Amino acid sequence: MKRIRCHLAAIVFLLPMVHSYGQVQYTAEKFVDMAKIAPKIATLDKRFFESDVKRVIITEFFGEFVVSQSTEPSAFEKNHSDWYTVRKSEVEIGSDFYETVVNQVYYEFVKLLTECGYEVVHKDTLIENPDYIAVGLKEVKTGRQYSGGIAKESTSAQVIKRSASGMGMFSESLNVPQVGKINQILPKIAYDNKADAAIMVKFRIGMQSSGKPSLDYFNTYANTNIVISGSGKNTYYFFKKTYGSFNSANQLTNDAPVFSGGQVDIEAYNNSMMDMVKGMMQAFQYQFKNMKK
Repeated sequence: MKRIRCHLAAIVFLLPMVHSYGQVQYTAEKFVDMAKIAPKIATLDKRFFESDVKRVIITEFFGEFVVSQSTEPSAFEKNHSDWYTVRKSEVEIGSDFYETVVNQVYYEFVKLLTECGYEVVHKDTLIENPDYIAVGLKEVKTGRQYSGGIAKESTSAQVIKRSASGMGMFSESLNVPQVGKINQILPKIAYDNKADAAIMVKFRIGMQSSGKPSLDYFNTYANTNIVISGSGKNTYYFFKKTYGSFNSANQLTNDAPVFSGGQVDIEAYNNSMMDMVKGMMQAFQYQFKNMKK
């Protein structure tokens, strides 16, 4: 069984662990009762579902993964206490792993759309389009994030953003000229493939204080109502742009064991993430069916 390294360090002093609000813990037993759990974690935007959408093209799909994280008390608290805790965790995984995970999540989302009655344009139609290729979208991006304040606990994180294979990230990595170009290309590709809507998807796999993964959010944004304007050379654009469709309501955590002998078991780590993703998809589908009644 393959394993990956995980470094978990704590500079131990006095402060207790702080748990954020808006969390729902995943367990297989809890997620059997969708009537109870779905409203807590899944929301749907009626503007999309009340539209006459039958065929969908996914134009962007990527995940953001926290690979290392450090949390410490606020500057105020550190200045007024001789003892405090700094919590650090890091998971080392090869970049191919994140591509595999995103492709798995992409498959689950396509499955959700299909089961909700939508036809989904195969992504090859998008990624093999010469105009799309020419934009030169990035499939991988790294960065650092920070949140905190004088009186607020601070968190710094190293993240990797990874798209589904062949699909680039335009909402995260394009300059102004490229944004203008992609905004012209995508509506035409949707129109040429008889799609009523284009959907962008972004999700985030966070890191709990224990180093275990969390599904911080799963958000989708719809672009609908294609308009054609101009004489001679037509211009295509979405009249209704970037509004919600399927969106998570709260962070999901999973306490399933993923460590063995001070290391992370990659299979268990992946299963923990995908259990949360599949649970979210089930909640979306439940909410969809109830809304259609």
